[in-house]
Amino acid sequence: MRQKITFKIKMLFFISVALFTVLFLTNGTVFAEIFFISKDKAPIEIESIVMAINREQSFIIVAEKMVHITQFRVGNQNHKTMLLNYGGGKTKLVTLIKGQRVLVKGYLMENDEIVALSVQQK
Repeated sequence: MRQKITFKIKMLFFISVALFTVLFLTNGTVFAEIFFISKDKAPIEIESIVMAINREQSFIIVAEKMVHITQFRVGNQNHKTMLLNYGGGKTKLVTLIKGQRVLVKGYLMENDEIVALSVQQK
């Protein structure tokens, strides 16, 4: 009986650690999909106002374009959108607000949406 309880406690601990690790590594953001981008595609920059924010699906609207905050691949390298504060330090999606000016660096996709390399508050 004691071995079963010990095993259950160890499993619960393992699952908790795994969940917290995933949340820490993704900055609390759950990514819906992974985008694949050709290594020949050149990044773009847009500085404009945040028109809308969807924290549940990890995107913002800037300059009337959907900007994905996500994991993605460029060629064979994995990337994740960096969210940066005014000084260039890392921040989280919850710190962005509607009406705020941001600099978006990323890749313009064929559907006119952007997969962001970085979003920096201005």
